[in-house]
Amino acid sequence: NRIITIDDNTLSLLNKIKVYQSAEKLKDSTFNKNKLVFINGNCFPPSNNAINKSLKRYCKKLGFNKDISIHGLRHTHATLLLYNDCNIKYLSKRLGHNTIVTTLETYSHVIDEMEQKESYKISELMNKINEI
Repeated sequence: NRIITIDDNTLSLLNKIKVYQSAEKLKDSTFNKNKLVFINGNCFPPSNNAINKSLKRYCKKLGFNKDISIHGLRHTHATLLLYNDCNIKYLSKRLGHNTIVTTLETYSHVIDEMEQKESYKISELMNKINEI
């Protein structure tokens, strides 16, 4: 298990799900005994396959025909955080990686691109200093 921070909008949505689930529990005392947020029809955690099927169905319904997966969204989430200067140690912990090395290896392409941008910034700074 890991604990991650979430924004207020996400927290509000999760609270709405829990309110709905509490109402269902009043109707059926066996409903969601484990108090999970996301459950399948048998009150167990849904499989990755089931989540991907639901994601595909919702995307199609919205007219979004790209083939994406929950793992792809996770990768996009991490990449966006990196591009917005997220601390790599924090990101590694958020993703549940055992070591920061896993994160560095997985996202090395992003880190390489960011290093190139930083090198450019250093070059620009040095040029300004030389002008003085």
